[in-house]
Amino acid sequence: MNSTKSHKSLLNFPWGFPEGFLVSAVLFVLGTAIDFASNTHFVAPQSPVNVVFICIFSIFIILSFIFFKKHPIIQWLASVPAAITSSIGLTFSVLLMGFILQDDAQASDFVRRAGLSHVTQSRAFFMLMLFFLTALGFATVKRFFSFKKKDIAFALNHLGLWIVVVAGGFGASDTMRLRMLVQEDAPPVFSASDANSEYEMPLAVRLIDFNMETYSPKFAVADTITGKIRTDMPIYEISKQKQFDILNFKITIDTFLTDAAPLVSHNTFLQYHDKGAAPAAKIHLSNSKNDSIRTAWISCGSYMFSSVYVPLDSVFALVMLAPEPKLFSSEVEIFTQSGLRDTVQIEVNKPFKTEGWKIYQLGYDEAKGKSSDVSILELVRDPWLPVVYIGFFMLIIGAFMLIFKNSNISQKVVKM
Repeated sequence: MNSTKSHKSLLNFPWGFPEGFLVSAVLFVLGTAIDFASNTHFVAPQSPVNVVFICIFSIFIILSFIFFKKHPIIQWLASVPAAITSSIGLTFSVLLMGFILQDDAQASDFVRRAGLSHVTQSRAFFMLMLFFLTALGFATVKRFFSFKKKDIAFALNHLGLWIVVVAGGFGASDTMRLRMLVQEDAPPVFSASDANSEYEMPLAVRLIDFNMETYSPKFAVADTITGKIRTDMPIYEISKQKQFDILNFKITIDTFLTDAAPLVSHNTFLQYHDKGAAPAAKIHLSNSKNDSIRTAWISCGSYMFSSVYVPLDSVFALVMLAPEPKLFSSEVEIFTQSGLRDTVQIEVNKPFKTEGWKIYQLGYDEAKGKSSDVSILELVRDPWLPVVYIGFFMLIIGAFMLIFKNSNISQKVVKM
């Protein structure tokens, strides 16, 4: 008796994992090819177009399932293979960002044109995300139409994830990240800019005072020929050591001024608490080779006066490195269109929130350091962030419900 085996041809229904991986591959290749051929980035729609698209997309999924739920394509999109393969495809595109440097100005022409240097702005990423949202959407709607009490955790997890991806993907185009430069003793600033445009803001900022705390400066050895710091030699922090050895010199710190300015006529430094001040130290150098002792002043200098170094021999010199910033902040006065007028302190990673905007401390005039009279602020507006939080909240609740459910099942099995 002869037995025959029938082999299902690829793309014949019902579909499974192979077809899912094929769809993901085709979408990735197609999106990459369009990017490469057009040599353009994908520009996601902004509000209100993205809101309308999300509404139409959601209605399409619901109505398609209601009227065509027995169609093989709809059944497959609501299946486990479609959910898994679409998530793997989207995950693959996300992993590319970990292997290829993003927003790299020096990226090769092929990488740039293929969208690999800006994955989230590529058509391939958008297509894979749409495939994932479609599969997840149909799976969620399918469960809602046969809803039972035990499906609450499933619904919360899947709907929460769908909301997070939709809000994060389609809402990113509404996110604004702008820079505002404010200066002491200047009028309030009403505008901010990104890399391409300048915007009139619904708020104004006036810089009252810029403040910076720094770490203690450090002593290092520099090559007088190349001017470079010798990293193979020790670096000493002034606040921790009053005496140390470098080459054949024993160096002792006699006087240390955190804020000073040079008195050139007397070859010395005086305490100076104003703009342009810099740390300075009076040191004694004892040469172990010839027992000579000398005294000298050393300073890292500032934008107002040059640095002062101490020669050790014909090749090396002792230098003071500019102190590194420990904390910097801006005292600003903020005005809004609603009439708010408030004086606040903005620190790094401690933004001030007002009327949908977060104002971050971003930078300052690095040439002037702690004497900077300029502060660079970053203003961020993300109207979709609350929606993302709602999705995460649903995910967390669903996860706890699944843990509680599995715990009850385990207890029942133990009792049996």
